[in-house]
Amino acid sequence: MRKSPYSKNGSWKPGSTKVTKEDMDRYDRAIDRTPLSHASLDLPSDIVAVYDLETSGLGPFDDILQISAIRLDLKAKKELDSFNCYCLPSKPIPGEASRIHNIYYEDGVMKKKNQNSTECEILDAVPLNVGLESFLKWARHDGNAKGHKLLIGYNNLYFDDIRIINQIRDKCEDSHLDDLRGTFFSSDIKVILNTRRKLVDEAQKLDIDTRNAHDGMGDCKMVCEIILRRPITVTEIKGNSCSFEHTMNKKTNPLLKSGLITQAEADKLPTQYTLEEWLAMSDEEVKQLLELNGVVAVSVKKCLANRQKYI
Repeated sequence: MRKSPYSKNGSWKPGSTKVTKEDMDRYDRAIDRTPLSHASLDLPSDIVAVYDLETSGLGPFDDILQISAIRLDLKAKKELDSFNCYCLPSKPIPGEASRIHNIYYEDGVMKKKNQNSTECEILDAVPLNVGLESFLKWARHDGNAKGHKLLIGYNNLYFDDIRIINQIRDKCEDSHLDDLRGTFFSSDIKVILNTRRKLVDEAQKLDIDTRNAHDGMGDCKMVCEIILRRPITVTEIKGNSCSFEHTMNKKTNPLLKSGLITQAEADKLPTQYTLEEWLAMSDEEVKQLLELNGVVAVSVKKCLANRQKYI
């Protein structure tokens, strides 16, 4: 059996085997990566928010440490304003994660290490619920009082969006989750480009500066540059958009489409999981997750058996 790429405390172990190429090929064939049936071509504005998160790990419930966004006018092809917020973690940040994004949390103080020196900047961090609510408020006020709002990212459909949903559901009042569900759509540049390249690799291919990679604002700037330099049309971005309501309803649940769980189990899980995340958990973790969400013992046993086809 493949070992979990998570350590005992739930943090990601760098260099761990995730899933094989055969697993990912099977996963890609099983899911619809462009949910066009839920696209919204009539989004009222060409002004969108390119956003990115930095987190304490790769797990779906790991802490969000930084929320960054740039408001972009797709028609005028220019940046309008930006949002950047650091959020206090609920537990220590694993060293593996800190070495990637240079965000540390020591003695109740959040710090950002300078990439070119040993100096650290003290960050003005806020509780996560305050950061999330501030982000939604900023994203909603784009100059158009009415209509849906579009968030854009890179691999956000299977990473950032899920974490935003999980944390708003967990940390904020229900009205904010309703706001996310009823107001916001999401579009993924990685899906539109139909590529498996990481953000840094895609940026380097276009000679885009990557020195600030793995910083929320730095990643947002890279995504903006990719949008402006690639022949991506406004129609493509809007046409490949997916409502957060759709994501929350799990109609694109990759586990469901891969046959790892049934619709009944999908409806009870608090969020959707990628194949990678599902296989990274131990059998005991999956069992506890299912039981905590009211899945009956017989179904739990079948879910665990289905996992063995991939592990």
